[in-house]
Amino acid sequence: MQIYLAPMEGITNYIYRSALDRWFPGVNRYFTPFISAQKNLNKKQDRDVNPQNNPNMQVIPQLMAHRAEDVLKMQALLKERYGYNEINLNQGCPSQTVVSKNHGSGFLRDVENMERYFDELFQKADFPISVKTRLGVEDVSEWDAILAVYQKFPFSEIIIHPRTTRDQYAGKPRMEAFSEGLERLSGKSICYNGDIVTLADYVAIKEAYPNLEKVMIGRGILKNPMLLKAIENYEKTGLCDESIPHEYWVNLYGMMKQIRDVMQETFSGDAHVLAHLKELWGYLAGLFPENKKEIKSLKKSRKLAEYDAVVQLLFQGK
Repeated sequence: MQIYLAPMEGITNYIYRSALDRWFPGVNRYFTPFISAQKNLNKKQDRDVNPQNNPNMQVIPQLMAHRAEDVLKMQALLKERYGYNEINLNQGCPSQTVVSKNHGSGFLRDVENMERYFDELFQKADFPISVKTRLGVEDVSEWDAILAVYQKFPFSEIIIHPRTTRDQYAGKPRMEAFSEGLERLSGKSICYNGDIVTLADYVAIKEAYPNLEKVMIGRGILKNPMLLKAIENYEKTGLCDESIPHEYWVNLYGMMKQIRDVMQETFSGDAHVLAHLKELWGYLAGLFPENKKEIKSLKKSRKLAEYDAVVQLLFQGK
């Protein structure tokens, strides 16, 4: 099974990806947070896609667009500047600010326009195109028409998050709809995305879909990067062992220290660095259920020295 890291805006940037890849290798493909194809690369996006900042990783730029000419122009720029030969289309983002502009999963509400867009794009593109999608905007009944469009075009792969925009991340993924997608898109490369948070979740997907070759994980890795080690161990031994050995904690400390140090070198001022680190710890806090006082102190820290002292306390005895 191949593992993909789901892109999350402002979080899974090159700093995070590089640290994760060093301390918890196991991700086969990293997808960048979305780039608006209507605009030029800004400095932050340029740093994020620069191969020098993503050593020894397979990184796929994800584009937000609904005009073929914008996609073609941005891909040409990415290829000329950095050699990228493949792009991923974001038709899965459920953020209201994105959807209101008919971007992300908002584009799914107009399947006729979507089909015209893909028709023009695939006629002109000479590079692999993958897509990350949801089931629809308001209701799962939209999935039938959306699938009919995906069936018509030679996507390099289709990543399916089996929820609608309205679902956001609530409730359970709609697995019957995912199964329908697998059947209707037979012969195409399919990746599953959604609610793989524990090793048991990963094993359940493998057992339910034995022919599935790819899964994308986002929040599960953010909440517990050690999940990648657990998956690796399961694939080697067949044992569904959720325990956390001491060396995994050592690696997690090393990963968070690397992120902290690179951010200090990259961003200006403690406040900027701490804002990013606290966002990551919002996901990691669940690994420390007995350290609520320390987590609270970490979130209140105003200087990196205060943050560093709390992190040392959190990892003592792990």
